[in-house]
Amino acid sequence: SPNVQPGLRHCQGSRGSPSCSGHPVPGPDIFNSMIAALFLLVVSLFAIIIKTNKGTLAGGVLGLILLVLCLADAILLFKTISRDKSRGRSAPAK
Repeated sequence: SPNVQPGLRHCQGSRGSPSCSGHPVPGPDIFNSMIAALFLLVVSLFAIIIKTNKGTLAGGVLGLILLVLCLADAILLFKTISRDKSRGRSAPAK
């Protein structure tokens, strides 16, 4: 990449990769969870509103349950990464 400083190529990436400061980058994971939650909300509401049959209604309800799980995932990611930063960890726990 043209904007990368020499010797800092290890700073690129997401999904658990450390930032240049050595801390995990929470942005991409949380962003992915929020986009998935938004998508599930739209699809589930359409399925519940249309409810052409019982299967569509059940799919909408299950989609709303998955929406809650996606939001919980985003919250837990944020709390975990924030807690690890405050403890001074330089890499995610395995």
